[in-house]
Amino acid sequence: MAAHRSRVLAVASIFAASLASGQQADPRSLAKQAGLAMKGRDFARAERLYRELAQLFPDEPGMALNLGLAQFSSGRFEDAAEQFERFLARGPSQGPASQLGCCSGCRTRD
Repeated sequence: MAAHRSRVLAVASIFAASLASGQQADPRSLAKQAGLAMKGRDFARAERLYRELAQLFPDEPGMALNLGLAQFSSGRFEDAAEQFERFLARGPSQGPASQLGCCSGCRTRD
């Protein structure tokens, strides 16, 4: 447990240093950090990271979904509902999320 925590802290400090230097963080790194924040129940941090990812990828419905999940988890239900509506309006049948097998049941059928 202590090794995991020190690893998370090390990655977080690298991320903070990249933000402080004005460099744009790698989207994969942002996504990983957001996922770790959700897993660690740091929903405010996860929301900030998912918001940044949503700005980087405004046409990707999954970003709205993840942002909404972070907001919902922190009790911000109205904000979460807005993000879920954005997700549903764009639908998982659009963008890279459409390539995931888990989304096939969400697509509208003709």
